[in-house]
Amino acid sequence: NNTRNIFSIYNCGWAISTSVGEQFPEGDPTTSFEGFRRFGLLIENFDGTEIKDSLAAMKRMIEYVKSGRGPVIANIKVTREESHSGSDDQAHYMPLDLQKYHIENDSLRKMAKELIDDGLFTPAQLAGLYDQIDEEVKESSDRIASSYQRKTSNDILGKVYSYKHDTSEKLWRELIIERGGSRAARYEEFYRKGFFETSELPENQPPMMLRKAINYALFDIFMLSDDTVLFGEDVADFAREVFQKGEEYTSKLKGKGGVFLTTKNMQRAFGADRVFNTQLDEAGILGRAAGHAYQGRVPMPEVQFIDYISPGYQQLKDRIATTYQRSGGRVRTPMVIRVSYGGYKQGAGAMWHSEANLGTFINIPGLHVVIPSNASDAVGLLRTAFVSGDPVLFCEAVALYNRRDWEGLDILAKYPPIGELIPFGQAKVYNENARDLTIISYGITLPMTLKASEILKSKGIEARVLDLRTVKPIDWPAIDKAVSECSKVLIVSEDRFHGGVGPTISAYIANNLFDFLDGPVRLVTAQDARVVYGADGDEICLPQVDKIVGAATELAGY
Repeated sequence: NNTRNIFSIYNCGWAISTSVGEQFPEGDPTTSFEGFRRFGLLIENFDGTEIKDSLAAMKRMIEYVKSGRGPVIANIKVTREESHSGSDDQAHYMPLDLQKYHIENDSLRKMAKELIDDGLFTPAQLAGLYDQIDEEVKESSDRIASSYQRKTSNDILGKVYSYKHDTSEKLWRELIIERGGSRAARYEEFYRKGFFETSELPENQPPMMLRKAINYALFDIFMLSDDTVLFGEDVADFAREVFQKGEEYTSKLKGKGGVFLTTKNMQRAFGADRVFNTQLDEAGILGRAAGHAYQGRVPMPEVQFIDYISPGYQQLKDRIATTYQRSGGRVRTPMVIRVSYGGYKQGAGAMWHSEANLGTFINIPGLHVVIPSNASDAVGLLRTAFVSGDPVLFCEAVALYNRRDWEGLDILAKYPPIGELIPFGQAKVYNENARDLTIISYGITLPMTLKASEILKSKGIEARVLDLRTVKPIDWPAIDKAVSECSKVLIVSEDRFHGGVGPTISAYIANNLFDFLDGPVRLVTAQDARVVYGADGDEICLPQVDKIVGAATELAGY
Protein backbone atom coordinates (compact mmCIF):
# COMPACT_ATOMS: atom_id res chain seq x y z
CA ASN A 1 0.00 0.00 0.00
CA ASN A 2 1.33 3.42 -1.07
CA THR A 3 4.86 2.13 -1.64
CA ARG A 4 7.37 4.73 -2.77
CA ASN A 5 8.14 3.23 -6.16
CA ILE A 6 8.34 4.62 -9.68
CA PHE A 7 7.81 1.99 -12.37
CA SER A 8 9.02 3.17 -15.77
CA ILE A 9 7.86 1.74 -19.10
CA TYR A 10 10.18 2.80 -21.92
CA ASN A 11 7.69 2.57 -24.75
CA CYS A 12 9.20 2.59 -28.25
CA GLY A 13 5.95 1.21 -29.65
CA TRP A 14 7.35 -2.17 -30.58
CA ALA A 15 8.32 -5.56 -29.11
CA ILE A 16 10.58 -6.73 -31.93
CA SER A 17 7.88 -6.86 -34.64
CA THR A 18 4.75 -6.72 -32.47
CA SER A 19 3.30 -3.23 -32.09
CA VAL A 20 1.83 -1.87 -28.86
CA GLY A 21 -1.48 -1.62 -30.73
CA GLU A 22 -1.55 -5.41 -30.91
CA GLN A 23 -0.60 -5.80 -27.26
CA PHE A 24 -2.68 -3.24 -25.36
CA PRO A 25 -6.05 -1.48 -25.71
CA GLU A 26 -5.46 1.72 -27.70
CA GLY A 27 -1.76 0.87 -27.64
CA ASP A 28 -1.49 2.01 -24.02
CA PRO A 29 0.43 -0.36 -21.69
CA THR A 30 -0.93 1.40 -18.59
CA THR A 31 -4.56 0.50 -19.39
CA SER A 32 -4.46 -2.59 -17.18
CA PHE A 33 -3.57 -0.43 -14.17
CA GLU A 34 -6.31 2.20 -14.49
CA GLY A 35 -8.35 0.61 -11.71
CA PHE A 36 -5.53 1.20 -9.23
CA ARG A 37 -5.87 4.97 -9.49
CA ARG A 38 -8.53 4.80 -6.77
CA PHE A 39 -5.91 3.31 -4.43
CA GLY A 40 -3.38 6.08 -5.02
CA LEU A 41 -1.59 5.01 -8.19
CA LEU A 42 -0.45 7.91 -10.37
CA ILE A 43 -0.10 7.23 -14.10
CA GLU A 44 2.15 9.61 -16.02
CA ASN A 45 2.40 9.71 -19.81
CA PHE A 46 5.10 11.87 -21.39
CA ASP A 47 7.50 12.14 -24.31
CA GLY A 48 10.91 10.92 -23.24
CA THR A 49 12.55 12.50 -26.27
CA GLU A 50 11.68 15.97 -24.90
CA ILE A 51 14.22 16.76 -22.18
CA LYS A 52 12.23 19.57 -20.55
CA ASP A 53 8.99 17.57 -20.46
CA SER A 54 10.91 14.62 -19.01
CA LEU A 55 12.54 16.68 -16.26
CA ALA A 56 9.21 18.23 -15.28
CA ALA A 57 7.53 14.82 -15.21
CA MET A 58 10.33 13.33 -13.09
CA LYS A 59 9.99 16.16 -10.61
CA ARG A 60 6.21 15.57 -10.34
CA MET A 61 6.66 11.84 -9.89
CA ILE A 62 9.36 12.13 -7.23
CA GLU A 63 7.31 14.65 -5.26
CA TYR A 64 4.27 12.38 -5.50
CA VAL A 65 5.93 9.23 -4.18
CA LYS A 66 7.74 11.17 -1.45
CA SER A 67 4.37 12.49 -0.27
CA GLY A 68 3.31 8.93 0.54
CA ARG A 69 0.19 9.12 -1.60
CA GLY A 70 1.19 6.11 -3.69
CA PRO A 71 3.42 4.69 -6.42
CA VAL A 72 3.78 5.89 -10.01
CA ILE A 73 3.72 4.15 -13.37
CA ALA A 74 5.41 6.21 -16.07
CA ASN A 75 4.61 5.45 -19.71
CA ILE A 76 7.59 7.12 -21.40
CA LYS A 77 7.54 7.51 -25.16
CA VAL A 78 10.98 6.74 -26.62
CA THR A 79 12.41 5.88 -30.03
CA ARG A 80 14.01 2.84 -31.63
CA GLU A 81 16.44 4.06 -34.26
CA GLU A 82 17.90 0.61 -34.90
CA SER A 83 16.54 -2.91 -35.13
CA HIS A 84 15.95 -5.07 -32.07
CA SER A 85 19.05 -7.24 -32.60
CA GLY A 86 21.71 -8.14 -35.11
CA SER A 87 19.45 -10.79 -36.63
CA ASP A 88 16.48 -8.41 -36.90
CA ASP A 89 15.77 -5.87 -39.67
CA GLN A 90 12.91 -3.55 -38.78
CA ALA A 91 12.75 -2.31 -42.38
CA HIS A 92 11.00 -5.62 -43.13
CA TYR A 93 7.95 -4.81 -41.01
CA MET A 94 8.03 -1.20 -39.74
CA PRO A 95 6.37 1.35 -42.06
CA LEU A 96 8.79 3.82 -43.63
CA ASP A 97 7.16 6.88 -42.05
CA LEU A 98 7.62 5.32 -38.58
CA GLN A 99 11.26 4.52 -39.31
CA LYS A 100 11.80 8.16 -40.28
CA TYR A 101 9.99 9.31 -37.11
CA HIS A 102 12.27 7.26 -34.86
CA ILE A 103 15.42 8.59 -36.53
CA GLU A 104 14.29 12.23 -36.62
CA ASN A 105 13.23 12.14 -32.96
CA ASP A 106 16.45 10.72 -31.58
CA SER A 107 16.48 12.08 -28.02
CA LEU A 108 20.20 12.90 -28.07
CA ARG A 109 19.83 15.03 -31.18
CA LYS A 110 16.74 16.78 -29.81
CA MET A 111 18.45 17.47 -26.47
CA ALA A 112 21.49 18.88 -28.25
CA LYS A 113 19.25 21.27 -30.19
CA GLU A 114 17.56 22.38 -26.93
CA LEU A 115 20.93 23.07 -25.31
CA ILE A 116 22.10 25.11 -28.29
CA ASP A 117 18.80 27.02 -28.64
CA ASP A 118 18.91 27.92 -24.94
CA GLY A 119 22.47 29.17 -25.27
CA LEU A 120 23.95 26.64 -22.86
CA PHE A 121 26.32 25.15 -25.44
CA THR A 122 27.64 26.03 -28.87
CA PRO A 123 27.62 23.38 -31.60
CA ALA A 124 31.41 23.21 -31.38
CA GLN A 125 31.32 22.68 -27.61
CA LEU A 126 28.82 19.83 -27.93
CA ALA A 127 30.83 18.24 -30.73
CA GLY A 128 33.91 18.44 -28.54
CA LEU A 129 32.01 16.90 -25.62
CA TYR A 130 30.80 14.03 -27.79
CA ASP A 131 34.34 13.45 -29.08
CA GLN A 132 35.64 13.43 -25.50
CA ILE A 133 33.04 10.86 -24.44
CA ASP A 134 33.85 8.70 -27.47
CA GLU A 135 37.52 8.77 -26.54
CA GLU A 136 36.81 7.85 -22.90
CA VAL A 137 34.67 4.91 -24.00
CA LYS A 138 37.36 3.75 -26.43
CA GLU A 139 40.07 3.98 -23.77
CA SER A 140 37.96 2.02 -21.28
CA SER A 141 37.12 -0.59 -23.89
CA ASP A 142 40.76 -1.00 -24.92
CA ARG A 143 41.87 -1.27 -21.29
CA ILE A 144 39.30 -3.95 -20.50
CA ALA A 145 40.07 -5.89 -23.68
CA SER A 146 43.81 -5.83 -23.05
CA SER A 147 43.46 -7.03 -19.45
CA TYR A 148 40.85 -9.71 -20.18
CA GLN A 149 41.63 -13.11 -18.72
CA ARG A 150 39.92 -16.20 -20.05
CA LYS A 151 37.48 -17.67 -17.53
CA THR A 152 38.00 -21.10 -16.04
CA SER A 153 35.31 -23.57 -15.09
CA ASN A 154 36.04 -22.82 -11.42
CA ASP A 155 35.54 -19.09 -12.05
CA ILE A 156 32.01 -19.79 -13.25
CA LEU A 157 31.00 -22.58 -10.87
CA GLY A 158 32.35 -20.65 -7.88
CA LYS A 159 29.75 -17.94 -8.43
CA VAL A 160 26.67 -20.18 -8.62
CA TYR A 161 26.29 -20.98 -4.90
CA SER A 162 27.55 -19.05 -1.90
CA TYR A 163 26.81 -21.80 0.66
CA LYS A 164 29.72 -22.97 2.79
CA HIS A 165 28.75 -25.08 5.76
CA ASP A 166 31.44 -23.71 8.08
CA THR A 167 30.12 -20.20 7.46
CA SER A 168 26.55 -21.34 8.06
CA GLU A 169 27.46 -23.04 11.34
CA LYS A 170 29.32 -19.93 12.50
CA LEU A 171 26.32 -17.71 11.74
CA TRP A 172 23.94 -20.10 13.53
CA ARG A 173 26.19 -20.20 16.62
CA GLU A 174 26.31 -16.40 16.68
CA LEU A 175 22.51 -16.22 16.59
CA ILE A 176 22.28 -18.68 19.49
CA ILE A 177 24.83 -16.72 21.54
CA GLU A 178 23.07 -13.43 20.85
CA ARG A 179 19.43 -14.50 21.22
CA GLY A 180 19.29 -18.08 22.49
CA GLY A 181 19.53 -17.25 26.18
CA SER A 182 15.88 -16.25 26.42
CA ARG A 183 14.63 -19.32 24.55
CA ALA A 184 13.35 -21.25 27.59
CA ALA A 185 11.55 -18.18 28.91
CA ARG A 186 9.95 -17.57 25.52
CA TYR A 187 8.63 -21.13 25.35
CA GLU A 188 7.23 -20.70 28.87
CA GLU A 189 5.45 -17.57 27.62
CA PHE A 190 4.15 -19.37 24.52
CA TYR A 191 2.84 -22.19 26.72
CA ARG A 192 0.95 -19.74 28.93
CA LYS A 193 -0.63 -18.24 25.85
CA GLY A 194 -1.75 -21.68 24.68
CA PHE A 195 0.52 -21.93 21.64
CA PHE A 196 1.99 -25.27 22.79
CA GLU A 197 0.82 -28.13 25.00
CA THR A 198 3.93 -27.95 27.18
CA SER A 199 6.56 -25.42 28.20
CA GLU A 200 9.33 -28.00 27.71
CA LEU A 201 11.96 -27.14 25.14
CA PRO A 202 11.27 -29.22 22.02
CA GLU A 203 14.59 -31.10 22.28
CA ASN A 204 13.53 -32.32 25.74
CA GLN A 205 10.26 -33.75 24.46
CA PRO A 206 9.59 -37.31 23.22
CA PRO A 207 10.00 -38.15 19.52
CA MET A 208 7.54 -36.17 17.42
CA MET A 209 5.83 -36.04 14.05
CA LEU A 210 7.13 -33.99 11.13
CA ARG A 211 4.46 -31.27 11.33
CA LYS A 212 5.13 -30.55 14.98
CA ALA A 213 8.91 -30.48 14.49
CA ILE A 214 8.68 -28.00 11.61
CA ASN A 215 6.41 -25.74 13.64
CA TYR A 216 8.92 -25.73 16.51
CA ALA A 217 11.83 -25.17 14.10
CA LEU A 218 10.11 -22.12 12.62
CA PHE A 219 9.49 -20.72 16.10
CA ASP A 220 13.18 -21.20 16.94
CA ILE A 221 14.32 -19.42 13.79
CA PHE A 222 11.97 -16.50 14.38
CA MET A 223 13.14 -16.15 17.97
CA LEU A 224 16.80 -16.12 16.92
CA SER A 225 16.45 -13.65 14.05
CA ASP A 226 14.35 -10.53 13.56
CA ASP A 227 15.32 -10.46 9.87
CA THR A 228 12.89 -13.21 8.99
CA VAL A 229 9.45 -12.96 7.41
CA LEU A 230 7.06 -15.77 6.53
CA PHE A 231 4.23 -15.40 4.04
CA GLY A 232 2.10 -17.37 1.63
CA GLU A 233 -1.43 -18.61 1.13
CA ASP A 234 -3.24 -19.20 4.46
CA VAL A 235 -0.04 -19.27 6.54
CA ALA A 236 -1.24 -16.68 9.06
CA ASP A 237 -3.47 -17.41 12.01
CA PHE A 238 -5.84 -14.67 10.86
CA ALA A 239 -6.50 -12.27 8.03
CA ARG A 240 -4.79 -8.97 8.83
CA GLU A 241 -8.06 -7.13 9.52
CA VAL A 242 -9.07 -9.82 12.02
CA PHE A 243 -5.64 -9.83 13.68
CA GLN A 244 -5.81 -6.06 14.09
CA LYS A 245 -8.92 -6.38 16.25
CA GLY A 246 -6.55 -7.31 19.04
CA GLU A 247 -5.66 -10.25 21.25
CA GLU A 248 -8.85 -10.03 23.30
CA TYR A 249 -10.84 -10.65 20.12
CA THR A 250 -8.60 -13.26 18.46
CA SER A 251 -8.16 -15.26 21.67
CA LYS A 252 -11.73 -16.48 21.17
CA LEU A 253 -10.77 -18.00 17.81
CA LYS A 254 -8.53 -21.00 17.10
CA GLY A 255 -6.88 -19.44 14.07
CA LYS A 256 -5.53 -21.18 10.97
CA GLY A 257 -1.72 -21.21 10.68
CA GLY A 258 -1.34 -23.06 7.40
CA VAL A 259 -3.49 -25.68 5.73
CA PHE A 260 -1.32 -28.30 7.47
CA LEU A 261 -0.84 -26.22 10.66
CA THR A 262 2.94 -26.01 10.25
CA THR A 263 2.80 -22.25 10.91
CA LYS A 264 0.20 -22.47 13.68
CA ASN A 265 0.35 -19.59 16.22
CA MET A 266 3.32 -17.93 14.53
CA GLN A 267 1.40 -14.79 13.65
CA ARG A 268 0.09 -14.62 17.22
CA ALA A 269 3.66 -14.90 18.52
CA PHE A 270 5.52 -12.64 16.08
CA GLY A 271 2.93 -10.28 14.64
CA ALA A 272 1.25 -9.62 11.30
CA ASP A 273 4.24 -7.76 9.85
CA ARG A 274 6.39 -10.89 10.02
CA VAL A 275 3.77 -13.59 9.35
CA PHE A 276 1.03 -12.77 6.86
CA ASN A 277 -1.17 -14.13 4.10
CA THR A 278 -0.76 -13.37 0.42
CA GLN A 279 -2.91 -13.59 -2.67
CA LEU A 280 -3.17 -16.91 -4.48
CA ASP A 281 -0.27 -15.85 -6.66
CA GLU A 282 2.87 -17.97 -6.67
CA ALA A 283 4.73 -15.59 -8.99
CA GLY A 284 3.90 -12.77 -6.58
CA ILE A 285 4.93 -14.82 -3.54
CA LEU A 286 8.36 -15.58 -4.98
CA GLY A 287 8.78 -12.08 -6.40
CA ARG A 288 7.99 -10.62 -2.99
CA ALA A 289 10.54 -13.01 -1.46
CA ALA A 290 13.22 -11.73 -3.84
CA GLY A 291 12.45 -8.16 -2.78
CA HIS A 292 12.79 -9.02 0.90
CA ALA A 293 16.08 -10.83 0.21
CA TYR A 294 17.47 -7.84 -1.69
CA GLN A 295 16.66 -5.69 1.34
CA GLY A 296 18.73 -7.88 3.66
CA ARG A 297 16.10 -10.20 5.12
CA VAL A 298 15.83 -13.98 4.93
CA PRO A 299 12.28 -14.57 3.72
CA MET A 300 10.57 -17.91 4.22
CA PRO A 301 7.79 -17.95 1.62
CA GLU A 302 5.44 -20.90 1.51
CA VAL A 303 4.02 -22.34 -1.69
CA GLN A 304 1.05 -24.35 -0.50
CA PHE A 305 1.56 -27.24 -2.94
CA ILE A 306 4.45 -27.86 -5.30
CA ASP A 307 1.76 -28.61 -7.89
CA TYR A 308 1.01 -24.87 -8.03
CA ILE A 309 4.52 -23.45 -8.15
CA SER A 310 4.50 -23.25 -11.96
CA PRO A 311 3.36 -19.57 -12.18
CA GLY A 312 6.38 -18.67 -10.04
CA TYR A 313 8.84 -20.81 -12.00
CA GLN A 314 10.36 -17.93 -13.95
CA GLN A 315 10.85 -15.87 -10.79
CA LEU A 316 12.64 -18.85 -9.27
CA LYS A 317 14.71 -20.02 -12.23
CA ASP A 318 15.61 -16.76 -13.98
CA ARG A 319 15.71 -14.23 -11.15
CA ILE A 320 16.12 -15.70 -7.68
CA ALA A 321 18.48 -18.56 -8.51
CA THR A 322 20.67 -16.49 -10.86
CA THR A 323 21.31 -13.41 -8.69
CA TYR A 324 24.57 -14.62 -7.19
CA GLN A 325 25.98 -15.64 -10.57
CA ARG A 326 24.70 -12.54 -12.41
CA SER A 327 26.27 -10.25 -9.83
CA GLY A 328 29.62 -12.01 -9.92
CA GLY A 329 29.14 -13.19 -6.34
CA ARG A 330 28.33 -9.74 -4.95
CA VAL A 331 24.56 -10.03 -4.38
CA ARG A 332 22.70 -12.95 -2.81
CA THR A 333 19.03 -13.87 -2.51
CA PRO A 334 18.88 -16.01 0.64
CA MET A 335 15.47 -17.55 1.22
CA VAL A 336 13.79 -20.78 2.25
CA ILE A 337 10.90 -21.65 -0.06
CA ARG A 338 8.82 -24.17 1.85
CA VAL A 339 6.59 -26.37 -0.30
CA SER A 340 4.41 -29.34 0.52
CA TYR A 341 4.67 -32.14 -2.00
CA GLY A 342 3.75 -35.69 -2.82
CA GLY A 343 0.99 -38.24 -2.87
CA TYR A 344 0.04 -41.08 -0.49
CA LYS A 345 -3.08 -39.23 0.71
CA GLN A 346 -5.35 -42.26 0.50
CA GLY A 347 -6.59 -41.05 -2.87
CA ALA A 348 -7.55 -37.54 -1.77
CA GLY A 349 -4.59 -35.75 -3.35
CA ALA A 350 -5.13 -36.89 -6.91
CA MET A 351 -4.05 -34.88 -9.92
CA TRP A 352 -3.59 -31.43 -8.37
CA HIS A 353 -2.20 -32.23 -4.91
CA SER A 354 0.23 -35.10 -5.45
CA GLU A 355 3.18 -33.81 -7.47
CA ALA A 356 6.77 -34.75 -6.63
CA ASN A 357 8.44 -33.54 -9.82
CA LEU A 358 11.79 -32.65 -8.28
CA GLY A 359 13.65 -33.31 -11.52
CA THR A 360 12.29 -29.95 -12.66
CA PHE A 361 14.08 -28.17 -9.83
CA ILE A 362 17.39 -30.01 -9.62
CA ASN A 363 18.03 -28.62 -13.10
CA ILE A 364 18.11 -25.02 -11.78
CA PRO A 365 21.67 -23.84 -11.07
CA GLY A 366 21.85 -21.73 -7.92
CA LEU A 367 18.99 -23.53 -6.14
CA HIS A 368 19.40 -26.08 -3.33
CA VAL A 369 16.70 -28.77 -3.14
CA VAL A 370 16.19 -30.25 0.33
CA ILE A 371 13.82 -33.12 1.07
CA PRO A 372 13.87 -34.58 4.61
CA SER A 373 12.35 -37.95 5.44
CA ASN A 374 11.78 -37.46 9.18
CA ALA A 375 11.24 -34.84 11.87
CA SER A 376 14.81 -34.72 13.17
CA ASP A 377 16.42 -34.27 9.76
CA ALA A 378 13.81 -31.68 8.81
CA VAL A 379 14.83 -29.46 11.72
CA GLY A 380 18.58 -29.74 11.11
CA LEU A 381 18.16 -29.10 7.39
CA LEU A 382 15.74 -26.20 7.89
CA ARG A 383 18.26 -24.47 10.15
CA THR A 384 20.98 -24.96 7.54
CA ALA A 385 18.69 -23.65 4.83
CA PHE A 386 18.03 -20.51 6.86
CA VAL A 387 21.73 -19.65 7.26
CA SER A 388 22.92 -21.01 3.89
CA GLY A 389 22.92 -17.63 2.15
CA ASP A 390 21.28 -19.16 -0.94
CA PRO A 391 17.77 -19.86 -2.19
CA VAL A 392 16.57 -23.25 -0.95
CA LEU A 393 13.54 -25.25 -2.05
CA PHE A 394 12.54 -27.06 1.14
CA CYS A 395 10.18 -29.92 0.32
CA GLU A 396 7.88 -31.30 3.03
CA ALA A 397 6.01 -34.55 2.42
CA VAL A 398 2.33 -34.02 3.20
CA ALA A 399 1.81 -37.72 3.92
CA LEU A 400 4.50 -37.60 6.63
CA TYR A 401 3.22 -34.52 8.48
CA ASN A 402 0.98 -36.40 10.91
CA ARG A 403 2.15 -40.00 10.61
CA ARG A 404 3.62 -41.93 13.51
CA ASP A 405 4.49 -45.05 11.54
CA TRP A 406 4.66 -46.47 8.04
CA GLU A 407 3.04 -49.89 7.93
CA GLY A 408 4.15 -50.52 11.50
CA LEU A 409 7.61 -48.95 11.13
CA ASP A 410 8.03 -46.18 13.73
CA ILE A 411 8.92 -42.89 11.99
CA LEU A 412 8.72 -40.48 14.93
CA ALA A 413 12.02 -38.69 15.62
CA LYS A 414 13.63 -36.59 18.33
CA TYR A 415 13.94 -32.83 17.96
CA PRO A 416 17.70 -32.13 17.68
CA PRO A 417 19.61 -29.86 20.10
CA ILE A 418 19.43 -26.18 19.14
CA GLY A 419 23.05 -26.07 17.97
CA GLU A 420 22.77 -28.98 15.54
CA LEU A 421 22.76 -28.41 11.78
CA ILE A 422 22.86 -30.95 8.95
CA PRO A 423 25.15 -30.08 6.02
CA PHE A 424 23.71 -30.04 2.52
CA GLY A 425 24.93 -32.96 0.44
CA GLN A 426 25.40 -35.30 3.40
CA ALA A 427 23.42 -38.52 3.08
CA LYS A 428 22.36 -40.69 6.01
CA VAL A 429 23.18 -44.40 5.89
CA TYR A 430 21.06 -47.19 7.41
CA ASN A 431 22.25 -50.82 7.70
CA GLU A 432 25.78 -49.72 6.78
CA ASN A 433 27.23 -53.22 7.05
CA ALA A 434 24.78 -54.68 4.52
CA ARG A 435 26.42 -55.89 1.30
CA ASP A 436 23.74 -57.55 -0.85
CA LEU A 437 22.53 -54.31 -2.41
CA THR A 438 22.10 -50.58 -1.78
CA ILE A 439 18.73 -48.86 -1.99
CA ILE A 440 18.97 -45.10 -2.58
CA SER A 441 15.97 -42.97 -1.70
CA TYR A 442 14.84 -39.72 -0.04
CA GLY A 443 11.80 -37.96 1.36
CA ILE A 444 8.53 -39.79 1.58
CA THR A 445 9.78 -42.99 -0.07
CA LEU A 446 12.50 -43.40 2.55
CA PRO A 447 10.19 -44.84 5.28
CA MET A 448 8.75 -47.37 2.83
CA THR A 449 12.30 -48.23 1.73
CA LEU A 450 13.24 -48.91 5.36
CA LYS A 451 10.10 -51.01 5.73
CA ALA A 452 11.06 -52.91 2.58
CA SER A 453 14.55 -53.52 3.99
CA GLU A 454 12.96 -55.19 7.04
CA ILE A 455 10.96 -57.50 4.79
CA LEU A 456 14.03 -58.22 2.66
CA LYS A 457 16.01 -59.13 5.78
CA SER A 458 13.37 -61.72 6.67
CA LYS A 459 14.03 -63.22 3.23
CA GLY A 460 17.77 -63.32 3.83
CA ILE A 461 18.62 -60.21 1.78
CA GLU A 462 20.67 -57.52 3.52
CA ALA A 463 19.97 -54.08 2.03
CA ARG A 464 21.89 -50.93 2.82
CA VAL A 465 19.65 -47.83 2.65
CA LEU A 466 20.94 -44.41 1.65
CA ASP A 467 18.77 -41.39 2.56
CA LEU A 468 20.02 -38.55 0.36
CA ARG A 469 18.28 -35.80 2.42
CA THR A 470 19.23 -33.26 -0.27
CA VAL A 471 18.89 -33.91 -4.00
CA LYS A 472 20.74 -30.73 -4.95
CA PRO A 473 23.51 -31.19 -3.95
CA ILE A 474 23.68 -34.99 -3.95
CA ASP A 475 26.19 -36.81 -1.75
CA TRP A 476 28.15 -38.44 -4.57
CA PRO A 477 30.93 -39.77 -2.29
CA ALA A 478 28.33 -41.67 -0.24
CA ILE A 479 26.98 -43.19 -3.45
CA ASP A 480 30.52 -44.06 -4.56
CA LYS A 481 31.14 -45.91 -1.30
CA ALA A 482 27.81 -47.74 -1.32
CA VAL A 483 28.10 -48.90 -4.93
CA SER A 484 31.72 -50.00 -4.57
CA GLU A 485 30.86 -52.07 -1.48
CA CYS A 486 27.47 -53.49 -2.53
CA SER A 487 27.75 -53.73 -6.34
CA LYS A 488 23.98 -53.71 -6.83
CA VAL A 489 21.84 -50.58 -6.69
CA LEU A 490 18.11 -49.91 -6.54
CA ILE A 491 16.91 -46.29 -6.69
CA VAL A 492 13.47 -45.45 -5.27
CA SER A 493 11.95 -42.09 -6.12
CA GLU A 494 8.44 -40.63 -6.05
CA ASP A 495 9.52 -38.49 -8.99
CA ARG A 496 8.69 -39.83 -12.45
CA PHE A 497 11.28 -41.54 -14.62
CA HIS A 498 11.65 -38.99 -17.43
CA GLY A 499 14.02 -36.25 -16.29
CA GLY A 500 13.67 -37.31 -12.68
CA VAL A 501 16.05 -37.61 -9.74
CA GLY A 502 16.38 -41.39 -10.14
CA PRO A 503 17.67 -41.39 -13.72
CA THR A 504 20.11 -38.59 -12.80
CA ILE A 505 21.65 -40.82 -10.12
CA SER A 506 21.54 -43.85 -12.41
CA ALA A 507 23.42 -41.95 -15.12
CA TYR A 508 26.08 -40.93 -12.61
CA ILE A 509 26.56 -44.54 -11.51
CA ALA A 510 26.74 -45.81 -15.09
CA ASN A 511 29.28 -43.14 -16.00
CA ASN A 512 31.51 -43.32 -12.92
CA LEU A 513 30.96 -46.66 -11.16
CA PHE A 514 30.17 -49.13 -13.91
CA ASP A 515 33.09 -51.42 -13.12
CA PHE A 516 31.77 -52.01 -9.59
CA LEU A 517 28.33 -53.20 -10.74
CA ASP A 518 27.28 -56.85 -10.64
CA GLY A 519 23.85 -56.11 -12.06
CA PRO A 520 21.78 -53.43 -13.79
CA VAL A 521 20.85 -50.26 -11.91
CA ARG A 522 17.14 -50.70 -11.17
CA LEU A 523 14.62 -47.93 -10.51
CA VAL A 524 11.25 -47.82 -8.81
CA THR A 525 9.61 -44.51 -9.74
CA ALA A 526 6.19 -42.98 -10.22
CA GLN A 527 4.30 -43.93 -13.36
CA ASP A 528 4.32 -41.54 -16.33
CA ALA A 529 0.91 -40.21 -15.35
CA ARG A 530 -0.63 -37.81 -12.89
CA VAL A 531 -1.99 -39.46 -9.76
CA VAL A 532 -5.70 -40.25 -10.12
CA TYR A 533 -8.48 -40.20 -7.53
CA GLY A 534 -8.98 -43.04 -5.11
CA ALA A 535 -6.67 -45.11 -2.94
CA ASP A 536 -5.98 -47.32 -5.94
CA GLY A 537 -4.70 -44.23 -7.78
CA ASP A 538 -1.89 -43.83 -5.26
CA GLU A 539 -1.26 -47.57 -5.27
CA ILE A 540 -0.96 -47.84 -9.04
CA CYS A 541 0.80 -44.56 -9.84
CA LEU A 542 3.35 -44.33 -7.03
CA PRO A 543 6.11 -46.49 -5.52
CA GLN A 544 4.89 -48.91 -2.84
CA VAL A 545 6.60 -51.20 -0.35
CA ASP A 546 5.72 -54.32 -2.33
CA LYS A 547 7.13 -52.81 -5.54
CA ILE A 548 10.39 -52.03 -3.75
CA VAL A 549 10.59 -55.52 -2.26
CA GLY A 550 9.90 -57.10 -5.64
CA ALA A 551 12.51 -55.05 -7.48
CA ALA A 552 15.12 -55.58 -4.75
CA THR A 553 14.51 -59.34 -4.60
CA GLU A 554 14.91 -59.65 -8.37
CA LEU A 555 18.07 -57.54 -8.34
CA ALA A 556 19.63 -59.45 -5.43
CA GLY A 557 19.20 -62.69 -7.37
CA TYR A 558 20.68 -61.31 -10.59
